[in-house]
This record gives sequence, C-alpha cells and structure tokens, in this order.
Amino acid sequence: MRVRTGRRHTGAGANNGLPEDTVRGHETVWTDHFIDWLEVVKRLVTPSGVQVFACHLHDPAHLTDSFDWFRAFPQDIKDDAVDQHTKLAMPALAIGADHSLGAAEATQVPQYATHVTGMVIKNSSHWIYEEHPAQMTQILLNFLH
Repeated sequence: MRVRTGRRHTGAGANNGLPEDTVRGHETVWTDHFIDWLEVVKRLVTPSGVQVFACHLHDPAHLTDSFDWFRAFPQDIKDDAVDQHTKLAMPALAIGADHSLGAAEATQVPQYATHVTGMVIKNSSHWIYEEHPAQMTQILLNFLH
C-alpha cells in the first residue's frame, strides 16, 4: 500500500505542544479554516456545523486527541505492514472524493480486503457526507442491505 506520509497539516505531528498552543483559544477559527480549506463546495458545513466540531476542541484532552490522530500515522504505517498479510474477509466499502484522494481508496483497499466495493464521489472533498448527504446515505444503505 502506498501511504501518504507527508504532514499536510503544518505542525500537526509535532509532539511538543505547538499545535495545541497554536489552536487553544482559537478553536472555532481553526476549525472553520480547516474545513474551508478542504471543502469543494464552500460553506456546506455551516457556521453551526463548525461550532459542533469546534466545541469539542475546547476540552484540552479532545484538542490533544485531535492532533494525536496525526501523530499516530508513523505507527499506523508500521502496523499496516504487519496486518496487510491477512486480508479482511468481510465486505468493505472504499469511498474516495474526486477532489481529495480520488480513486486511491478504491485501489488500495483491495490489498487488504477480498470483497471491496469502491467508488469515487464527484464534486466532493474530505467532507463527503456534508457535501452529498442524500447520495452518501443511499450508498451506505445499499452497502449495508
């Protein structure tokens, strides 16, 4: 599997408290800019939606946990190198967005699972469900049916 190891989120992987210190007190501004940066269709995540995400970052533990997700990438890569020798037997749904990872999800997941349904959502980015809720709901219902 080809894993993108670059830190797209400047400093997110720093383990020195810099990301937390930079965002603390500016959780809503940071969340709004982060969401906007990755949106294709702008403002689909509304200000109230931004607040839903940002309110959790006011808790210092949640703020640290949000950056720990990025810090875990190097260990994830090591774990994947071991785990990839046994393919998942259950059905897997691999969805990419044409303005994000594109077909990478659909082409990578078959390396780890035997029964993969892969697709790419057009006119979408990282926020697939927010940008296409009806389409995503139908895809999930069809997959789970």
